[in-house]
Amino acid sequence: MLRRLLYRWAGRLPGRIIMAEVSETDATQVPLFERYYVGQVAGWTIYLHHYLRPDPDRGLHDHPWPRAIALPLAGGYREARLDGFDQHGRVMRVRMRRPFLPYMLRGADFHRIIAFRPGTTSSWSLFAHRANSKGWGFLRPGPDGDGTAAVVFVPHLEANGSHTKWWQTARIGAALNRAAP
Repeated sequence: MLRRLLYRWAGRLPGRIIMAEVSETDATQVPLFERYYVGQVAGWTIYLHHYLRPDPDRGLHDHPWPRAIALPLAGGYREARLDGFDQHGRVMRVRMRRPFLPYMLRGADFHRIIAFRPGTTSSWSLFAHRANSKGWGFLRPGPDGDGTAAVVFVPHLEANGSHTKWWQTARIGAALNRAAP
């Protein structure tokens, strides 16, 4: 019931489909999630996200904004987050992100959605963030191949060079080739 309500709501909002490669060894682009613009309040931009699959296995990523808040609404997912390093390499913390339990993401938090909640095939969330303050970062093996890690910052820009206010020219969700609720 809630999924169908979210799907109908998304159909009335400006939206776009975020694509990503299948894996590090398969560069085929497939839908990762659907993003719908809800609005802006007090310096926060709010989206409705419909996650269609876990993040690709390209490694952990951070975000370009200093703070964000996520509120899973339907489904939920397991998130792996970098908790530091020890003599063996990365120390990861894995948490189940359940519906209606909000959580905070800082721009320097490297993470990855690794699986949906058992019994679900997608997840819906509200997501709010502040203005961008840096580029996207991806944690990759270091250049020496000695087990060290390096952060690679990647600009994500639209075809016209902009990543802001895409919703002003976007089609509404109902006009997109979107997934079922």
